[in-house]
Amino acid sequence: MKKIDFRKPTPPHKGQSLVELALTITIVLILLAGAFDLGNAFLDYIALRDAAQEGAVYGSIYRSIPSDSTSVNPIVSRVKESSTAPINFSVNFIEDCSVSSPNGICVTFSGSGLNCSGDEITVTVRYHYQITMPFIGGIIGSQFIPLHASVTNVILTFRCE
Repeated sequence: MKKIDFRKPTPPHKGQSLVELALTITIVLILLAGAFDLGNAFLDYIALRDAAQEGAVYGSIYRSIPSDSTSVNPIVSRVKESSTAPINFSVNFIEDCSVSSPNGICVTFSGSGLNCSGDEITVTVRYHYQITMPFIGGIIGSQFIPLHASVTNVILTFRCE
């Protein structure tokens, strides 16, 4: 006697696993690339914050101001010399307080106007982090992430009478 098979015949699914793997791995790689870029942007932000802190501490203790507009501001020089990695501040960082400058260092004083002890110095460093993965920029709409760090300290050493 012949046995009867009551199971439904299943159509062949050749290639289904390969398609699922291709779709899944694409999403996973996009997530990993985004995590990589965000991690590097955070590392660059920490470098910006440290450089701004270095300039603010230097300015609060030495309060050096250039005598004319053609002189190099020693506070800006201190920020530029603070680090060469992960961001090289000595390249393409200009002293500019306008927001339109992508990579700039801005030093401002507030208080009595004489920059005396007790007044404040604010150092702001701006940088545009370039995203390394091109398709991530297409998703967020730009290939750059604007970063900025501001540090405010009190001027300590210069007494005004």
